[in-house]
Amino acid sequence: MNDDELAARADDNYAVWWRLWASATDRGEVHDLDGILMALTGGRQEWWNIAFISAALETPVKTIEAVLRFFDDRQQPFIMRVRDGLDPAAEEAAETLGIRYSDTIPGMALSPLEPPDDAPPGLEIRTVADQATLDEHMAISAESFRINPRELPALAPLKLIEQPGWFIYVGYVDGQPVTSSSLLLSGDTAGVYWVGTVAAHRKRGLGEAMTWHALREGAKRGATVGILQASNMGKPIYERMGFHVVSPYRTFVRK
Repeated sequence: MNDDELAARADDNYAVWWRLWASATDRGEVHDLDGILMALTGGRQEWWNIAFISAALETPVKTIEAVLRFFDDRQQPFIMRVRDGLDPAAEEAAETLGIRYSDTIPGMALSPLEPPDDAPPGLEIRTVADQATLDEHMAISAESFRINPRELPALAPLKLIEQPGWFIYVGYVDGQPVTSSSLLLSGDTAGVYWVGTVAAHRKRGLGEAMTWHALREGAKRGATVGILQASNMGKPIYERMGFHVVSPYRTFVRK
């Protein structure tokens, strides 16, 4: 599979993830407009809501003006993301309308998908199936990503694990929940999201182990490709695992 095909898989899985996430929250909304997916979870931070460009826009300025009205009417901040090179005209229109380039996150892919068989010794991994284990996942995420814990119940309701293809995992060391990850299956693509570890247990390979676990579970369900969006800190780890960049997502934020 070539990089263009992998990039398309990455785009599709990322869009599905946003659709399902927004659909699961009480205040969530999902709308499509001329190649842009607008997904609003109701979170008060800009990175909880997105305008994701998945195809070149026919009328970039007009469409992005409509995006601004959508989020302004709801008094919600948002980010705009587009794969590098997909639609330079849309990027220019965004800049003109005050949505400025912020950074680029590496969208990465692993193909073929051949995860190792087992988790490392000393790490017990459970699938979130109830509110108690979801609360543990949220506590890990709050610390890992510096999120206000009071916001998470609305943004990560139990309904998430009822969404098709969505799985959340929590890892335990000595009986304590210390690391977690999420899997979103779309077709034969396994998307890995929300990989986090509490500070006291970092630099022990737990994030890598949780990533492999999600990919292993995806492969058991027929996935042949793995995708994720990496942080700058995580990118070298994922490269060591065999991932490579196929879809650099350029991020734009309203100034």
